[in-house]
Amino acid sequence: MLDLSSLVQVVAAVILLAVHRYVNARRPANSFPYVPSWIPFFGASFHFRHGPMRVLQAYTATYGPVFNLTVLGKTITYVTDATLFPPLVKCPALGLFPLKIKFYERVFGSTSHDDPDVFAFLAKHTRQNILAHLSGTSLAQWTAKSHALFQRQVAEGGFGDEFDVSVYAWLAPKVFATLLDTFYGKGLCTPQLAHDFDLLESKIVALYAGAPATLLKVTEPRQRLHEALREYIEAHTDTAVAHATVDLPNGTQLRMQPGDEIMLWGGLGYHDPSRFHNPDDFQFDRFARYPDLAKDFRPFGLGKFNCPGQFFAVEFLKVALATLMLDTEISQFEGSASPNYTTAGVFAPKDAEAVRMCIRRRVFMADHPTMDETSNGCVSCA
Repeated sequence: MLDLSSLVQVVAAVILLAVHRYVNARRPANSFPYVPSWIPFFGASFHFRHGPMRVLQAYTATYGPVFNLTVLGKTITYVTDATLFPPLVKCPALGLFPLKIKFYERVFGSTSHDDPDVFAFLAKHTRQNILAHLSGTSLAQWTAKSHALFQRQVAEGGFGDEFDVSVYAWLAPKVFATLLDTFYGKGLCTPQLAHDFDLLESKIVALYAGAPATLLKVTEPRQRLHEALREYIEAHTDTAVAHATVDLPNGTQLRMQPGDEIMLWGGLGYHDPSRFHNPDDFQFDRFARYPDLAKDFRPFGLGKFNCPGQFFAVEFLKVALATLMLDTEISQFEGSASPNYTTAGVFAPKDAEAVRMCIRRRVFMADHPTMDETSNGCVSCA
């Protein structure tokens, strides 16, 4: 047990350390508002513990669509209005952040990539369309390949005449296997890799916050995934590699210096009740009835060069849905799921078992023996 004087010394040391870090913290070049936090180092990271959506909505209402936050000891400039993205996305001074480097640093324990020469290299090379370097020379070939693979996954679904399933639990492994096979070819999606992925995903928040993998008992799964997915490509944030000033469509200017980090948070507007009636409810014809709402809708990325995978994601959703409609018969679709806003990217449901359906393979005429096949005689039709 610490005595009172020792406790006071510890508290004083913590306060001095926090003040030192605050005074010497790197500040971005812009003059947009800084969101204060009473929690040193973690800052918004703590406020985001239940998901950033509502917190960012409150910050946007108070400070406007551009503001600065402290996230795990670093100051990051957040831009929450998608209409402001185009000039930032096109600015050559911004180097795209591929390979989810922050994710690799904190989850996989990789070496930090703070070298400005590295960012300059990334800025040059990640502005090339990478679709041709993956599994096809065009989006059409990419989509056709994933369609054929998904059809095979559905055909091998293991259901009989009537099969009652949890929608998410039945569909997720088929999508997972399809996408891995599309990106990397056959052989990577093994039961072991899928298990490792699920295990790491369950600890992702703690790992990103800095908890050691050994304590969380994910050291070996993490290493296997790291080796298997080291070529994974996805744009996440932008980092400035040169001094620049960008004129934003709302009349403001965003000044940048090398090392400034900018987070383009495009999904905030789609949870705004003033723009979207009941934004958390799924309405299949929302954009058909209000096409202006879709103008800046970017659910899977920010642009052609930032997130080329967004085009594939949209096409894959279409062909996956078409496959289920054409190749299966679905009935007794019951239940509803609410999204888990503490996850990154496209939000997964809180309860994977909340929605169920009965699904069976659609029977086509070719699946049944014809009269020609069942008789030895000749059949004549007039």
